[in-house]
Amino acid sequence: MPIFVSLKIFFMKKYLLFLFVVSFALSINIAKAQVPIVSDSADDFEVWADDPLGAGVKDPNTGNAGIPGWQCLNSLASPIFGTPTSPVSVFQDSTIVHKAKYACKIVSVVLNSTGYSYVKSFAPHDTVGVVFLGAVTSGNPPIILGVAFPHRVTSFSFWYQYIPATKSGIPDTASCNVVLTHYHHQIGQGSVLINAMGTWAKQVVNITYDSATTPDTLNILFSSSSLYKPLPGSILYIDDAGTPLNPQGINEVQAPSAAVDVYPNPASNKVNIRISGENAYGVEVFDITGKKINTYSVKNSAAAINTETYCPGLYIYQLYDKDGTLIKVGKFSVVQ
Repeated sequence: MPIFVSLKIFFMKKYLLFLFVVSFALSINIAKAQVPIVSDSADDFEVWADDPLGAGVKDPNTGNAGIPGWQCLNSLASPIFGTPTSPVSVFQDSTIVHKAKYACKIVSVVLNSTGYSYVKSFAPHDTVGVVFLGAVTSGNPPIILGVAFPHRVTSFSFWYQYIPATKSGIPDTASCNVVLTHYHHQIGQGSVLINAMGTWAKQVVNITYDSATTPDTLNILFSSSSLYKPLPGSILYIDDAGTPLNPQGINEVQAPSAAVDVYPNPASNKVNIRISGENAYGVEVFDITGKKINTYSVKNSAAAINTETYCPGLYIYQLYDKDGTLIKVGKFSVVQ
């Protein structure tokens, strides 16, 4: 199915759980999948691609299905979601930049009635401006939330400028929300409100945990408006946002480690995995879209993966201990 058709179905089925539940309930009832980290080319708002539905509209990612990166709602600006069209909410900016060539400009816009009807089950207002981590795939659902991230971290940082709209003399507020999950249950989170700032400033989101478990997924969401009283026209510029694809803004605390040998790599009919340093119990294998391919047991610190039926390409393995704690993420390739 073409990706633009999948995206339309996605919105029409109202799968936009990510919009206004981050830091509240985002990581509890979202899509039951995660995106392996396989590329750093979409990180830090330096790579932009044509939106799959909007002519002349750019999104802050590679545009390649299955590659994790920053996602947005620019597709709702397509005429297929009604006329007049909803305005574009996320822009590539080359004039107000903290470092390198581009920054991400997020504008709070009012969706048209048709566009808003696709998200109103989860969005309390039709005024929206968001950027979040995830991946677009050709599967169902076509948007997978979050990225695979097996690290306990203390903080997430980014640089910003913010020009809020005002109503009755009261300015809007932007926000950044960070949620870490394990098996789809929230174990850590942090959030900050962002007030007016006319020059570049650094912001740090401190993360607190209610569990000693190691996360397996990270969700980050930027909003250019208050989630409860948004104002159209608020503008949030983001740059140098460290993500797991390029963790310049991530400060890591202690996390389990394991020495893993994977061979042969690339493989044609079998991959062997040998582990030392941790009591490994199982291995899960995902394809590049985040779809789970199979689960394998670990015996005597070793596992064998039969790849004879695997299509050629890149695969991600995730190594777990007996308690289900993620202790290692890696990759291997399959060739014909």
